[in-house]
Amino acid sequence: MRLSCAEQMLGQRPIGDKLDVVREAGLDGIDLRMATVSEPSVRDRLAGSGVPIGAVYSQLREPGLLSAGAAGRAAAVERVVEYAKTADAVGASNLILVPVFGAARLRGFEPVLPLHVVETAVLMGNLAEIAERIADLSVRVTIEPLNHDETHFLTDPGVGAAICDAIGSPRIATMVDTYHCEREGQDIPEMITAVGDQLALVHLSDSDRRLPGDGDIDFGAVLAALNEHGYTGWLGLECRPVDDVEDLRRGVRHLREGARP
Repeated sequence: MRLSCAEQMLGQRPIGDKLDVVREAGLDGIDLRMATVSEPSVRDRLAGSGVPIGAVYSQLREPGLLSAGAAGRAAAVERVVEYAKTADAVGASNLILVPVFGAARLRGFEPVLPLHVVETAVLMGNLAEIAERIADLSVRVTIEPLNHDETHFLTDPGVGAAICDAIGSPRIATMVDTYHCEREGQDIPEMITAVGDQLALVHLSDSDRRLPGDGDIDFGAVLAALNEHGYTGWLGLECRPVDDVEDLRRGVRHLREGARP
């Protein structure tokens, strides 16, 4: 089990203090924003820390891969390729990419081409180009399904996996986030099974973004499904900010002990 946590959980601490908290809490790595890893001083600190990076948040919004204009979409492709190179350079396993936040920018052509068909085709074309251009890297561009309050588009991890299957590149994958699955009323172990071999990353948080063990999600069942699937990738905590290191350590212990009640 390789556990990391999102840097935003650790508040406004300097990067050195965040890395210390990661060690003290019994975590194996950290997940960082692109804005953070783009700072040379941070990269220097990371290089000497011995703390690996599980994932980098691309923070890509506008222009995005599903922007209305072709020029904006092309610019987004360039940014993702550059972000992937940066993430790869710091040794991250995943570059997290949300296809689109909020409402649609494109339009459908009902009844011939519904909006979701147009968006899926445009996304796949852009991801296929990105995959070709980062073929020599080790990092994966990992598309993240959200919940309907945060996106109108990709909310089903199984659909994300189908998109990745169709692209057919080891550089493009998807993920499961327990918070978003619960918000969507999805069975989390079933989603893990549905994603299959396209599962590159798992985000863990309990109900309302609380630490594992503080809400209603059965993490014992989640971990059992991951074990049955043979998953060996990163498990990234993405919870509310934590002030007390002991609280974070307790959440980590809950997971390492098999999420027993």
